[in-house]
Order: sequence, then C-alpha cells, then structure tokens
Amino acid sequence: MGFMDLSCAFDIVSHSKLWAALSRMGVESNLVGMKRDIYRGASAKVRFGFGGECTEPFNFAKGVQQECVLAPFLIILYISELEERLVEVGGDLPRVGRRLVPALLFADDAVLSGRTPELYRRRSMALPTLWASWTCK
Repeated sequence: MGFMDLSCAFDIVSHSKLWAALSRMGVESNLVGMKRDIYRGASAKVRFGFGGECTEPFNFAKGVQQECVLAPFLIILYISELEERLVEVGGDLPRVGRRLVPALLFADDAVLSGRTPELYRRRSMALPTLWASWTCK
C-alpha cells in the first residue's frame, strides 16, 4: 500500500473536462449550466501577507473555487473517472462487495494497493501519468 499526493488538484481541474464529467454522470444539464455560469469569466486576486496589497484581478480557466462548499465534491466527481481508468491498468484488484477498488481517492490524495509488488508498481507508475493527462488538457 502506498500514499500519493496528486499535486494541486483544486488548482488544475480543467473546467471543460469537469462539465463533461458531470454530464456523463447524469447531473442535470441545468445544474451543470448553473455551475458553468458561475465559473464563466471568474477572476481572482492574490493578496500578499495579512492585510497586504492585492494584485489586479485576473481570469482563470482551470481550478475550482476553494471557498465554494461544492469544491470538494466537484473534485471527487472529477477524479472518479481516474479510478475507472486505473481499473483498465488491470491486475487483481481489491473489491468491496462487487465493486472494484483500484485506489482510494480524495481531492489530491490517493492510496494505492496491489496484491503483489508488481501490481502495486504498475498502478503507482500509471497514476501520475493518468493524472497529468487528465488535468493538463
């Protein structure tokens, strides 16, 4: 068993992939549209130090708003497809009931397991590659 940090999950979520994932999961189109509208033209500022100066506002096209109560759930829904892709890596996967469990994922943290060192190595090598391809487009 090994623990991995998937680096900056909240900051690098592709909006277009997030909306597509929500739609594929059966989230009603009006709810997806409402969330999309919130993020359309969204901007942020960076504050330097406590009570310090702020940068000029800038637009962002990736990431979820961390102060949003839905952000952790959006990340969970977003990365659930990574779990499906890990199933494709194969091997003897643990099960909970009838469900295959290739990894335990939450936000930017992952716990991987393998019944043999080779299966663990295969999954631990695949996950960063899958993560990079999933978040960088």
